[in-house]
Amino acid sequence: MKEDHAAEVRRADVKTTKLVVDSLKMQESLLQQNHEKAFGALKREHEDKISEKQAITNKHVGKEDTHVRVRVQLRNENQALAARCQRLEAELVQNRERLAQGRRSPRTPPFLVDDTGVVLAGAPDHPTFYAPLRLA
Repeated sequence: MKEDHAAEVRRADVKTTKLVVDSLKMQESLLQQNHEKAFGALKREHEDKISEKQAITNKHVGKEDTHVRVRVQLRNENQALAARCQRLEAELVQNRERLAQGRRSPRTPPFLVDDTGVVLAGAPDHPTFYAPLRLA
């Protein structure tokens, strides 16, 4: 009887131990799943924050790049206009000197007109000789 009782206690112990081990394994798997979910959510949140910061950085970099490109373009246009202005002023001075001396080059039309259609000078005896006019 003692032996039967001891055997039954051992079987009960084995069953209880098995139930406890199974319960611990299930708790471990649940904890692992919860950890993976929480870690995944944290990782996604961190990636979202990083992507937001990267977007802000890219936005500012894009603005800086655009600003630099526009400044370079404006500087180049300004230099080109300054060079063209100097060239036109030099031509105007030459033409006025030549016309004041009463000479005209064979290729010069009676009225000097630049490429925008502005009359730079007329014949010396014309009333608009020193008054540039815009052609209609």
